[in-house]
Amino acid sequence: MDKITLNNVDCNISIIISSCLINQGKFSCVIDVLKNLKYFLPNSEIIIGFDKVGPDDFQKIELDNFTNVLYFTHSKGLGFSFNQGAKLSKQHIILQTEDDWIIDNKYLKTKEDFMKLLFNCCQVLFKYNSSCVKLDGGMFDEIGGSNGYPLGWIKNQYEDKFYYYEYNLPTKEEMDKNWWLHYAFSNHPHLKLKNSVIENPYPEDLDPGTLENNYSTNWILRLNPIFYVPINEESIKICGITNADKNIFKHIGYEYSYR
Repeated sequence: MDKITLNNVDCNISIIISSCLINQGKFSCVIDVLKNLKYFLPNSEIIIGFDKVGPDDFQKIELDNFTNVLYFTHSKGLGFSFNQGAKLSKQHIILQTEDDWIIDNKYLKTKEDFMKLLFNCCQVLFKYNSSCVKLDGGMFDEIGGSNGYPLGWIKNQYEDKFYYYEYNLPTKEEMDKNWWLHYAFSNHPHLKLKNSVIENPYPEDLDPGTLENNYSTNWILRLNPIFYVPINEESIKICGITNADKNIFKHIGYEYSYR
């Protein structure tokens, strides 16, 4: 792997997308996601795992218009999309996401702004073994606190350059009492190293809800760190789980996620 710099960070990332084409509207969503990712990360390879329902012949033609995009169809559940995507990826850093998330935040004015944030996220990722860095703000201030620096997160500084936050991992007993504590790690957009998936693969042949619940809990019980790097300190001042300022990615799959 090349030494990561601001200028080549996208060259060192493989984007893995899970999808299920339940209707034409869902495919249109996939195309919107690809256009968005290609704008912000033009040199990243993109791998799409279609679960159960894949593209038809006409949709394949549209997908093939994008460069450096690989896709496959299977019927082994969401976990297989992530596992196989990791095996196929050429890079050591994975940006894992789903088919209805796009990069969109009022503090990210240009692709250079996003590259800088991504570069900072990668610095944190390499500092800690078997970690992940969230690219959405969900859960960031849901657990206690009222001033933007909740009790569930520990504020750190990276070499006097930027601040980042580490999730205070709950115990199994705490998760048994509060079922949502493990959702600090989820299938929402995040960065992690390829080896994190190869060494700790997702369970396969499970429905998406069970898969996310099982893998998220397993991630925390293995004491794998979870981090969040804000775009800036201004973006995290307002509390609220749905506060869009904290989300680097925008969820376009549901009406409430629109800004």
